[in-house]
Amino acid sequence: MSGWSGPGRAYVRDRMGRGEMRLLVQMSPIRDPLHTETPTIIELVSTPDARQIVQLVLDRMTLGRPVLGPPASRPTGSRCCAGRSV
Repeated sequence: MSGWSGPGRAYVRDRMGRGEMRLLVQMSPIRDPLHTETPTIIELVSTPDARQIVQLVLDRMTLGRPVLGPPASRPTGSRCCAGRSV
């Protein structure tokens, strides 16, 4: 699984709650507070070189996703999302 938000997260959490799915590894540098029993991918990687590769992939996910709008959008609209996960 890559990306863990919105409807996808709700779907997976519902399935986990019914015992139909199990979280095996977290693709994140830190553990989700709701799933502290599940290791992160960084915790499972054993060599420094492999950790660097995994960290490179995780860094891309940490940067997030761009938010786009039509050309006529006012720049002030982007301030509403600054510092928030949307």
